Amino acid sequence: MGDKLSTKAVKAMVTRHKSRKKGVDLNGVDLSGLDLNGVDLYKADLRQANLSQTNLEKANLEKANLRQANLENANLVKANLAKANLSWAILKGTDLHSSTLKDADLRWANVEKANLEDADLRRTDLRDANLEGAELGKANLNGASLRRSNLKNANLKKANYDQLAEWPKGFKP
Repeated sequence: MGDKLSTKAVKAMVTRHKSRKKGVDLNGVDLSGLDLNGVDLYKADLRQANLSQTNLEKANLEKANLRQANLENANLVKANLAKANLSWAILKGTDLHSSTLKDADLRWANVEKANLEDADLRRTDLRDANLEGAELGKANLNGASLRRSNLKNANLKKANYDQLAEWPKGFKP
């Protein structure tokens, strides 16, 4: 992981990149514990960034690259992560309540004990993800792929799913 940035420095970088088609480059940067509530990180490069215990409530992370990022115990309530790449990311204990993860890539992600209650996971790729103990109550899983994922002790009560949703072999929702 790289250097630690302040909330003010991150917001200044984001402001400078707003007019560009490419998102801000925060690859490998330590953003742990910062308050980035509502920040616009559209298309941001956050690969291998440390976002553990960061407040990203209502943040826009649409199309962001968070591959191998550490988001352990982060607050992503009502965040927009549509079409984001979260493959191999650590989301253990992360609060994603009412977040949008539509069309996101969470292959091989560790989502253990995360709160995904009422989250929009339509067409999300969760193949091989660890969802052990995750809260998925009222989540929208229409068209989601959960093949080979670990759903041990995950709560799927009142979760919505359709015939296009793919489940681990032998799993009955």
